[in-house]
Amino acid sequence: VTRLEVQYREERAKTDKLMKEAEQVSSKTTKLQHEAEDAQLMAGQLTAETAQRQVELKLKREERDNVMAEMAKLAKLSDVYSRKVAKTNQAKAKLEAERDEAKAHVASLEAELTARTSERESERKGKEELLRERNMMNKDLVKAAGASQKQLDQVKVHENTRKNFEQEISGYKTEAHKQRKMIFLLEKEGEKYGAE
Repeated sequence: VTRLEVQYREERAKTDKLMKEAEQVSSKTTKLQHEAEDAQLMAGQLTAETAQRQVELKLKREERDNVMAEMAKLAKLSDVYSRKVAKTNQAKAKLEAERDEAKAHVASLEAELTARTSERESERKGKEELLRERNMMNKDLVKAAGASQKQLDQVKVHENTRKNFEQEISGYKTEAHKQRKMIFLLEKEGEKYGAE
């Protein structure tokens, strides 16, 4: 009986030890399971945040591309207006040359008319013809001056339009710089979340 009691006690001690170890393993397993669930939840949150950052990054890139396209369009329009201004300046220069030529011709006719005022009556008809020609030249001079002023007004309009386009392009460049900076920061954040 004594030997059986000893064996019983030994078996009882072994059983208690095994049960205690089993409880420890169970407790550790439960703890690890909670930690795994927490890690999975955090991973899900990080995945969602990363996806959101990617969407924001895509939108910023699209916005940047739109800004760059608009800048290219405005630059092209500015170039067109610059060519129009150059063409208008050429036309203005031509009209001014014609006006100067008309002035010189009128001055020549007036000088000739003054020289003939002392001539005989027989030259009166020639004088009247010169007067008519001078009047015609004066009319042409007035027309040339009007056309020249019109060209000057067109040059001013084209110059103002070109300046406005240059200001818009400058604004788009500033906005594009901001967008590039924002994209760089978002990419850095994306890399940070990816590393974590």
